[in-house]
Amino acid sequence: MQGWTRGEVEVDFGAGPVVVERGLKVLALNNPVPMPDNGPINWSELDKLPDLITIMWSGLDRGVIAAAAGRGVRFLYWSDAAGEVDLSGTSAEHVRLGGVGLRGVRLPATVKRLQLNGPPIPDLPIEAPTTATACSCNCSGRPVGLVNAVRRLRRADMSGYRPVLTAIIQP
Repeated sequence: MQGWTRGEVEVDFGAGPVVVERGLKVLALNNPVPMPDNGPINWSELDKLPDLITIMWSGLDRGVIAAAAGRGVRFLYWSDAAGEVDLSGTSAEHVRLGGVGLRGVRLPATVKRLQLNGPPIPDLPIEAPTTATACSCNCSGRPVGLVNAVRRLRRADMSGYRPVLTAIIQP
């Protein structure tokens, strides 16, 4: 278990500096930490937050996947995701995703919980490596078809919807 690093540090991801606790474990980007609307994001600022285990993000990737992978982020909460989201190179254990533009998800071997939020996306392909540990999936508020290689689900809580579940193999 990580300790807590004391003190404050100034970080600037590209939209102006802000002072945060150096021992911050949960980083909510865009609120309260400002992010540039466009252009590059200075993800190296994450190095100033040695205890960080959670990133909360909204919008297009813009390097958040690589940043999470490079820093061992265990919890990734991402709203308004779009396209194919490949988290296979991360060490995320809890992944929460949502977005009408989401077209596919590749999970890391470390995933233990997947939560999908937002409007329905029929037949959303979700892939997990065969080496993944048991994973629970919660699709709150949306009927989602989980297809193509979601393996070893410990629990599938679909919040009252009747999703189309295919290719799910219980261990």
